[in-house]
Amino acid sequence: AGRLGSAQNRVSKGRRNAALFHARSANAPGIIGRMDVSPLLQRYLDSCLAEVPRWMSRVANEALQALHAPTTRSALRELPARPRDDAELALRHNHPLWARRVGELLGSRWRSEIQAGAPDAGATLSPRPAWSAEALTLVDEAEAEENIELLRAVQLVDHAAEHELHELQSRTATLRGQDTVRATSNLLRPELLVRAVWDASEVLGLGAPARKALMRASGEPLAQALKQ
Repeated sequence: AGRLGSAQNRVSKGRRNAALFHARSANAPGIIGRMDVSPLLQRYLDSCLAEVPRWMSRVANEALQALHAPTTRSALRELPARPRDDAELALRHNHPLWARRVGELLGSRWRSEIQAGAPDAGATLSPRPAWSAEALTLVDEAEAEENIELLRAVQLVDHAAEHELHELQSRTATLRGQDTVRATSNLLRPELLVRAVWDASEVLGLGAPARKALMRASGEPLAQALKQ
């Protein structure tokens, strides 16, 4: 009974977060809106964002299956049952909100990146991600654990969709008018996608262990969605 009550409290928290999010978003402008970019790039961004609900529906469905029966996912099996159950319950009740938030975050971050302009022509390396292996010694334990989960997911997506990511990288560099093709040219690169999926999970009202379980359940389906 205690566990059921606790689960119901987490669902209620997720619903309160959903209500708050919808209230704040009701009068907000479109996800990405019009920007000072070429019509081709604008159409590309709009079409990508239009696909996010379909991607995330697939990710959510496959993540739910993995959380419910994690026998084929060693990374999930090594986690306690409680975080997996919490993530499954929250996702089952609020996955449309999670998907919508992913789209909001991607649109916002694309806008910020494009408005900031392309990297300097002389730059050969992109800025080090906050969850890179080199950065793990610079943060506290909780943040280091988060960074490890993000790095794990980024590597999984990068490896599983390597060919598709290279194609997206070249296409986006052309649309952005960049003379040099870099990993950062790609607005659908794993670092951005994984971070959006992780940050969006906050609206589900989950604690860190359950968010970790959700991220581990979402990595493979996210990579497969990119390949479609």
